[in-house]
Amino acid sequence: MSHPDCRPFPEAKLASAWSRSTQGCPVAGAAVVWAAWEPFQRGYMLWLSDTDWAYVLNWKDGVDPMLGTWATGGESWRWDEITHPPALTPPAGLYEPVRGFGFVWYYKLGGPTSQVGWATDVEKGFCADLQRFQAGFILQLSAAASCEDADGNWKVTDPAMELLFLAVYGDESWRRY
Repeated sequence: MSHPDCRPFPEAKLASAWSRSTQGCPVAGAAVVWAAWEPFQRGYMLWLSDTDWAYVLNWKDGVDPMLGTWATGGESWRWDEITHPPALTPPAGLYEPVRGFGFVWYYKLGGPTSQVGWATDVEKGFCADLQRFQAGFILQLSAAASCEDADGNWKVTDPAMELLFLAVYGDESWRRY
């Protein structure tokens, strides 16, 4: 796919999710980064090590797990032990998110009453192929078995990690492919 006015070009393996109108041109080539993912009753949470940023992906109308709107946890999110939300007991088969996702979920989203609801699985770490654009990014589960995080530590993708290919667009929408 050729885009003469975009340099660098979108990476071929990620280009099918690219939207020039909502993402603009790539700002760099694709890179492998450490990431974390957690599914919820009506959304997902994603964290990327290269920016130390958490994203909340709400399902469209609370029912469509393939697209919706996104927001961030903001610069103030924390995963350390300084803040202690009250102990919660999730309903059977559901999970209370922990660390950074737990902070965003409880303090930024309202916890159990949040739009995303309770987690439906535990957080999983993975290596992601990531390409950033002027407005947004495209991310795909990487074929790399291990990758380096922002602190220089080597991490291994959780073997139970689901296949993941998604785009986050500058108009505050997202889509899974």
